[in-house]
Amino acid sequence: MHTYKYRLLHKPIPITGHEQGKEKNGDDKTSINQLLTAIFIYSSIFFAAGLTYDIVLYTLDAKWFLLAANTAALLMMGAVFAVYAAGKTDSDIALFANMLIVTLNLAVSIVYEGIVNGPDASFTVLLGMCICALPIIMASLTGIRAAPVIITLIIICSYSVSAILIGDEKLFLCMPILMLIYTGAPIALKSIVILSRRLEREKIEITREKSEFLRIMNIEAERFKLIGAHGTREAAKLMDELDAKVRDTLVSQVKHVIHSEEMVREAIRKRHPELTDAEAEVALLIVKDKTVSEICEIRHVSPSTVTSIRSRLRKKAGLRPEESLKSHLKSVVNAYITAG
Repeated sequence: MHTYKYRLLHKPIPITGHEQGKEKNGDDKTSINQLLTAIFIYSSIFFAAGLTYDIVLYTLDAKWFLLAANTAALLMMGAVFAVYAAGKTDSDIALFANMLIVTLNLAVSIVYEGIVNGPDASFTVLLGMCICALPIIMASLTGIRAAPVIITLIIICSYSVSAILIGDEKLFLCMPILMLIYTGAPIALKSIVILSRRLEREKIEITREKSEFLRIMNIEAERFKLIGAHGTREAAKLMDELDAKVRDTLVSQVKHVIHSEEMVREAIRKRHPELTDAEAEVALLIVKDKTVSEICEIRHVSPSTVTSIRSRLRKKAGLRPEESLKSHLKSVVNAYITAG
């Protein structure tokens, strides 16, 4: 029983940190990421349809400059979607890229109306500013903090240039209100998104800690959920079991801390009995992820001495040039722990 609990609680030394990072961060998409993915896909379809409609209108009206601008925007959005579909980027960056493309296209159209200065130029500019609210809102949903600021600056600059070119007083009067809306709304929405992400990360962390607790204590999740249904008697029974398991856990962990270095030395000695004391000590420090400079400081030797010892360790272990000494030593320790 003691051996079983020791194996349950004592984890082998990992060869690399990739598995631990993967377990910590998780591969499953959060609900916010799923929401961003849906927004990216549907917004891409929506804006692509709008650009296609404008392309048809500009073709009929022979507005070749705007036709070229909208065609270029549509092609760039298609490229962004293709890159996302190929798995080369995430939804945050893809959504921001699309909103930046749409914003630049709208900015070009707004400035163009100011240059042409037609009879409906003021109305067209204000209409374009209303449409610009969409990319600002969507950019605020991404994890890129500067996204709404960048898009807002582009929109305000294009509007200011167009207002100066048209010379309509109404456009100047609307400018303070538009600037207040386009700067205040993104800040408020961004704050909500940041808070939502933090709460979701905390929720995920709590869930993982609970799962890890149940795993360490060897308790089935279904049984843990049934405590409330069975009342205080079942809860008291479980607490009695937990007291014993917590005690065994602490004892095992303390033993592990006390004997861990001794265990590593024993594992290395058993696999490579031909090692000298200096070589075995350096091997122990390598298993403990110490760098060459740290080993030099601990053993009060020069870097060339440590390099020479590492070369002898590789030779005695029979490692090929492409094989890692650290990985070999940790695999030796893991195999010893598992067999013990």
